[in-house]
This record gives sequence, C-alpha cells and structure tokens, in this order.
Amino acid sequence: MKNLFTLIILILSNLVLHGQSMTLEEARSVYSESMKDKVICETAYNKISKVLDSENNILIGYKAAITVAMSKHLKTTKEKIAYFNRGKLLLENTISKDDKSVELKFIRFTIQSNCPPALKYNKNIATDKAYIIENLTNVKNTSVRKKIKDYLLQSKDITVEEKQKLNGI
Repeated sequence: MKNLFTLIILILSNLVLHGQSMTLEEARSVYSESMKDKVICETAYNKISKVLDSENNILIGYKAAITVAMSKHLKTTKEKIAYFNRGKLLLENTISKDDKSVELKFIRFTIQSNCPPALKYNKNIATDKAYIIENLTNVKNTSVRKKIKDYLLQSKDITVEEKQKLNGI
C-alpha cells in the first residue's frame, strides 16, 4: 500500500511539474540553445506556450523568440512561416508595450540579425543596436547585461568602434 501511495504521489507531482509554465530565468538560459537544437527548442516551446500574454513583458519577449526559433526546426514552409509570423507579431506587440526595454530590443536584434533577408524582418537592426549599446548600463541584472555584451561583441553587425565602446562598459 505504501508503494502504491508513493507511486501516485510521484505521478501527480510529475503531472504538476509538466503543467507549469516557464520562468523568466529558464527562458533566458534556454533561448540561445533553442535556436541551435530542435529538442531543446520543442521542449522550451511546449513549456513557454503556457505563459499567458498578460504576464511579464520580458518573458513574453522570450515566448515570441522561442516561437520564432521553432520556425527554424519545422518541416514545411507553411509551418515555418506561420510560426515565424506568430513570434514576430508577438514580439512587436510586446515591444510596443515597453519600448524602453533593452532586453526586448536585444531579443529583436538577435532575431533580425540572424533572419534570412527574404523574410524582410531587419528594419530595426541599426536602431536597436544603437539603443542597446547606449542603454546597456541601465540593465540592472548583471548576468543579463554580460550576456548581451558578450553577444554583441561577437556579432557581425557591430563595428570596431561599437566594440570599443562596449569594452568600456
């Protein structure tokens, strides 16, 4: 009887854990890997899909980004475009609610700078880059600030002068 009770508790706790949505810290840590790895992306997408669009704007930004990342791992062009457009729209709506967020603009920068030109989603690269560099010191979370800085320093879209400015931060 004790083993049956333990088994029921394990099953119920497993169901509860799998029913939870993703936290902001989890989203931050899994975002870059979701672009590279299909299994990580699918797992992250299934979890972050449970996040309500009324929650934390930064978390919704990552929800949008992981939705865009899913488009990279799908088979049909129709599915790829649908996921890409859904993520893009969600991200743009999220940024419109908080257009001063360095982290949201960073998310858009990472997507646009890696987006195929045929998708024509690249109009904010220069303005987002300038805003991020100018306001990076306002990012209070030091690990997020470091992650943004490290990404920018290796980005093909950052000039030598901009890298020098970033190194001074």
